[in-house]
Amino acid sequence: MWNKCTQAVNTGHFAVGPRERKSPPLLARRGQVKLVLHIIDVQDEPDSPRSCPDVTHHTVMVKKKRVRLIAEMARKIRAYRELKSQPRESQRYALDYDTMKRPYTGKMLPVLAWPDVRKESRLFSLLASMRMFGVGRSFTRKSWLEDHTEPSYWQITKVKVDYTAENMDHGKAWGVLTYKGKQESEVKEVDKVMYHDWRLIPKHMEQQFMDFEPLPEPPVRYVAYPPLLRAMLLAQHKKATGSVLTKEPTLPLKREVQLNKDYFRRQEQEKQSKEGTAV
Repeated sequence: MWNKCTQAVNTGHFAVGPRERKSPPLLARRGQVKLVLHIIDVQDEPDSPRSCPDVTHHTVMVKKKRVRLIAEMARKIRAYRELKSQPRESQRYALDYDTMKRPYTGKMLPVLAWPDVRKESRLFSLLASMRMFGVGRSFTRKSWLEDHTEPSYWQITKVKVDYTAENMDHGKAWGVLTYKGKQESEVKEVDKVMYHDWRLIPKHMEQQFMDFEPLPEPPVRYVAYPPLLRAMLLAQHKKATGSVLTKEPTLPLKREVQLNKDYFRRQEQEKQSKEGTAV
């Protein structure tokens, strides 16, 4: 009976029966959405053409959200203008070598950096004077040469130059970092390109840097205590001796003693010999 009744109703209506419910159709009308609900009351009568249920209409008006195209375009224009108004790196890191100040921020460089600023070069000052902007060449830093005996250098793989700079000596560079003889597997952006301590590795010395084999790291045998346990050990030592523990307590990863009955018996005997018996 139900199938015959639903066939008699228009297919665009929403039929609600005792066992079946479908989503209502959406009819757009003058900026609003009209939901038409057709509720069918089924009568328990024999199947016949005249036994179709009565149909009642319930209309719910829902306000449709308006798309403001001009406002959306204005928002994108404001975001674009804000992005274009940001200073470029050539403006932010420009330097007056007479006063050692950056004109954009007005900040003065540290006095200890003045000798390196006058003698050493920035990374893009070296890349701008090279073929293909130094892609494939290796660069190191003066601070790495002074602080580490192991070779540390960058091998440049990609360069994005700021063509608005006066000498094209600003931009971004990417490469593979080898720090203390250990080469990283991923290509990442070179940091601190504006520092005045970059040096080009000559061609005849690149192979010496690459052939270096780092020594294997010694295995870790001790680790630091957790913060709460460390505080408990320090407080216990201060309470027992009256002085602060100068050596940092560490937890051995390898067990040096065997935890059996004899070990705990000896620990108990040592404790009784120090404290005495409770008599």
